[in-house]
Amino acid sequence: MSPKTICVLSNRDSPLWDRFLGAVGVGSFVTLWLSSLASPLVFYRAVRGGKYVVATSLFVTAVLAYLPWERGTLRHYIRMFLHRYHHKYYRSCKVLFEECLPDAADKTPTFYAVHPHGAFSLGWACMYCLPELESVRFNFASALFATPLIRLFTRVVGKPGSASKGAMVSCMEKQQDMALLPGGFEEATITSLQHDRVFIQKRTGFVRLCLQYGYQIRPVYIFGEKKLFWNIQGAFPFRLEMNRYKIPGILIWGNSIIPILPKASTDLLVVIGAPIRIPQISNPTAEDVKFWHSKYMAALQKLFEEHKEAAYGVHEAKVTKLEVW
Repeated sequence: MSPKTICVLSNRDSPLWDRFLGAVGVGSFVTLWLSSLASPLVFYRAVRGGKYVVATSLFVTAVLAYLPWERGTLRHYIRMFLHRYHHKYYRSCKVLFEECLPDAADKTPTFYAVHPHGAFSLGWACMYCLPELESVRFNFASALFATPLIRLFTRVVGKPGSASKGAMVSCMEKQQDMALLPGGFEEATITSLQHDRVFIQKRTGFVRLCLQYGYQIRPVYIFGEKKLFWNIQGAFPFRLEMNRYKIPGILIWGNSIIPILPKASTDLLVVIGAPIRIPQISNPTAEDVKFWHSKYMAALQKLFEEHKEAAYGVHEAKVTKLEVW
């Protein structure tokens, strides 16, 4: 793969059948996301209400989600289906690598810091199915990854992990390539159709870990993620306070007919930036972390400015700035 490589996953000429299958893929992901959050309550109500088939199904799913097992043929076909059709739902979807992926001789592990979170992280979902990133461990919010439905689904499709510090340290000790949405629920909360926003000013923990374990950082920006859903604006202090307790702070509307589906008329451009090569410091000081965190934010801003015109067009790019919260 050469530098500045673009993978065109879908375009405006995708057949109607492909777009329908794309809607199935996207709809499945969103439904699983919502169902996972509700599953503890559903299980409790099923047991209390004597609906033992539902309760047993959830229990079996939980067991499968946590038991060790080898992925086989079924996993191959599910991943192939999602990679082929998931992105067909959108008007267009492209992935641009600013610099080629490291070859086998390069032993430096890579940390992909992905923005923005969006309502359901659908650009992240496109990345999760990319063959080029099949070896990368994608770290989900620990509360979400603990739920059986999402845990089982993500284990079948790729290499998931928890975004908890302990789980990430365990992976970093093994020098595994990793991906994370550093903005978390807070970045979802501030999502706006009109503004590109990232929640990163105080998110320094991942930089500290990358310094400690010798990771290079690749900033990733998903242009168009903000346009997938309308999200209510205002009352941000209260909503961000909710996020501290792992409570989502979004109220969204996507497709005009099925609101939990994203707007299909969206163009997505996933830009995977060139790596920021940082030194390994076993015990980084606060100054070390602050310095390299500022380098990361500058690289993210630079990536945004360089690609916003290709993503949004000349007119929109002139009036679009990246808001850093």
